[in-house]
Amino acid sequence: MFKHNILLPLLAIVVLFASCVTDTEVNNPALQAAKNDKLFKTDIRKAILGNDGSITISGSSLSESINIIVSDAQEGTYTFGNSFNDVATFLTFDQIFYTTGTGGNGTIEITDISNNEISGSFRFNALKNGSGEILNFQKGWFYKIPIENASGDTDSRTCELSSMTATIDDHTLTTDSHLVQNLGDFLLAKGTTPQEEITLFFPINITVGDYPLSSSGNYSATYEINNDRASAVSGTLTIVSHDIETQCITGDFNYVTTTGVQVTNGHFEFGY
Repeated sequence: MFKHNILLPLLAIVVLFASCVTDTEVNNPALQAAKNDKLFKTDIRKAILGNDGSITISGSSLSESINIIVSDAQEGTYTFGNSFNDVATFLTFDQIFYTTGTGGNGTIEITDISNNEISGSFRFNALKNGSGEILNFQKGWFYKIPIENASGDTDSRTCELSSMTATIDDHTLTTDSHLVQNLGDFLLAKGTTPQEEITLFFPINITVGDYPLSSSGNYSATYEINNDRASAVSGTLTIVSHDIETQCITGDFNYVTTTGVQVTNGHFEFGY
C-alpha cells in the first residue's frame, strides 16, 4: 500500500510532463536540430515562397540562424550537395557561414504543406565557407512553420539575380548558375559555372559605398576552381545601388585570395 501511494503521484507527474512535451511539439511552430550533438533551437522561424516555385525555410536564435532553400515547394525528399537548387546554410554568432553548397551532403523531407504551414525533417553536413571544417546537423525537424506569402502574393520585387561576372587572373568568368540566400541580417550570393564559383557575403542592410573584403567577418568573399576554394585576404566590395523595398542590389568587387588568385572587374546585379 505504501509503495502504491508513492507510485501514483509519480506516475501522474510523468504523464503530465509527457503531455507538456507533446503539446510543445505538436501545437506550436518549431524548428530545431542537434548541431554537433548540441541542441540548436530557433526563436523566430518563417517560410517564403519564391517566384520560381522554391521555398525558403528560415529560423534564428539570438545569435545564430539557419536557412534552407528547397527547389520545389511540394511534399517529398530533396538532397543537399548536388546543386545550389537545394541548399542549407548556417550562420554563427561571429558571422562565419557554413553551407552544403556542392561539397556538403544531407537530405530534407517535406512531410506536409497545408493551411499555409510547412512541416518536415532534415539532416546535413555543411562546410565552413563552403570548404574546410564540417558542421553536422542531425535530427532536425520543423513543424507548422508559417508560410508568410502563401496567399499567392509572392515577391513584389522587380529584379532577379541576372548576372555575375569577373576577371580571374587572365580569363573572363561569366557565371551561369546563381543563388542568393537571405540569412536574416546578411546576404550570401553565389555565382557558379561547372568548374568555378564566386561567393560574396555582406550585411543585408548594406548601403552605397566601399567595404574592405577579408576571409571572414561581415564582408568576405571566396573563389573556387575545381573544388579548390580560397578566401579573400584583401580587396574591396563596392555597392553601386541598393533598393531595400524592391530588394534589388548591384555592385562591383575586386580581391586577392589566399592562393594568390586575382579576382578583378567583378560585377553583380541581383534580387534577394
